[in-house]
Parts: sequence; C-alpha cells; structure tokens
Amino acid sequence: MTDSADGPTLRLTVAGAADRACLDAARDRAEQTRVVETGPTGGPNGPYAYLTVDDRTALYAAVTASTVQRLLDACEEGRLPTAEAEAVADGDGQPQPTEGPLSVGTRRVLGGCGWHAPTTVLDTVAPEIRADPEGAFETVARIGLRGRGRADAATDEPLTESWAEIRDGDGSPVLVVNAADADPEAGADRLLCASAAGRLHDAASAASAVLGAEDVVVLAPDDPPRPSSDSKPPASGTSSPLKTTSDSANRRWRWSD
Repeated sequence: MTDSADGPTLRLTVAGAADRACLDAARDRAEQTRVVETGPTGGPNGPYAYLTVDDRTALYAAVTASTVQRLLDACEEGRLPTAEAEAVADGDGQPQPTEGPLSVGTRRVLGGCGWHAPTTVLDTVAPEIRADPEGAFETVARIGLRGRGRADAATDEPLTESWAEIRDGDGSPVLVVNAADADPEAGADRLLCASAAGRLHDAASAASAVLGAEDVVVLAPDDPPRPSSDSKPPASGTSSPLKTTSDSANRRWRWSD
C-alpha cells in the first residue's frame, strides 16, 4: 500500500484526541484535496501538516483547526502558502527543515513517521523472505545480528542461535512483537507502532516465515497510541483479520498468515 500524492494532498499527523479535532476539521473543509491521516513524527511542536500542491510540498508545525482550514482554502484555490512553512520541497520528496526538532540527526528509520499513512509499506520484504527463508536465515547469521536486550530472549546474543533452537523445538512457535517495553529508551518502538504499523507487520511477517511461526502476537500497552490500536495489516502484506485479547495490564493483537 502507498499514499503517494496524486493531486492536492494534506497529510496531518495525529497523536491524540486534540490532533484528531484538526483532522476532522480538515475532512469537513476539503472538497478537492485528499486528506491523509498519518501517525506522529516523534518530535514536539505537533501536530504537523504536509500540504502538497502541484508537486511542491510545504511542512507546517503546531497547526490548529483554524490553521488547517486556512491551508486547505489556499490548496483548494491551487496555492501553496510558504511564508509560515518550516520547509518546502519540490517533487515527491519529504520537506526537511534546517532548524527545529525534525532537523536533528538522520531519521533513517523514523523518516516516514508523520509523512506516510501508518499502514504504508513502500518496499515490502516479507514476500521475498517467505520465498527463501533459509537464505534469509543465512544472511542474518553472516551479518551477526544480535538481540538488543530486556524482553528479548536473545539479549546481546546472535539471533540465529535462538532461532535455530526455536525451529528445532517441539510445538508450534509463535512470534511476539513486544511494543509494551516500559524502558523510556524504547520510545521508538511505540512510535513505530503508531506511525509505521505496516512496516512492523511486514517485518514480523518476514521473521515469522524464517521461524516457521503461523501466529504473530503484538503485545502493546492497554492504552496504545493511536493508530496502532486499530491498524489492520497492510494491503501489500497478509490481509488476515487482527484478533484482540487483553489482560489487566496489556493488550494483544494477533494475526495469522
């Protein structure tokens, strides 16, 4: 699934109820402009809006419902307001500010957060991995990828060693995606669940193919950030229903290939 701008498009980041009010105002106002709900960027000064008119995109920070309506009015007239924009880009690229929180560092993993709809997967890897799971296993072994720690059963150990034990064990393996880590350093996990659920599903589907796991369970906080709580698997991946179970502390989503 992609969310490329075909015609005038407004992308609006949604991280909570207040941001959703801006989204509702945009959808009520838009007539010819496509409105795309995206997840949070992970940075402060939101909600952010990306407005695309005639292959030019402007980025705006800390927008309000009235700001969004004013931007949409200009967009409907074929104009792109740039005076108050944080950054402007030509073509189909994402505007990159030179100042402010979104200018810091290299957003290689988080770059699409706030820009793409959460279920978007531009370069899916799962079909290729499912076609050659052994080749994927050998590649991970050659790279020497290790578990990062905490809830990871392969804490700072080669992943393929744990994977081999799982594949050789009795019973049916289940892949668990842990999005409920309480460590503040795991904030990127929660951001990816909210803003890149499609990429999460694609990666989990690929890993489950290597492990031979038919079920994938996503463990998330009981009050996960939207839209991870209602995201469905993307069109480019397996489109099976996402089943929900919960206990007193956490909520679990399960999909089956």
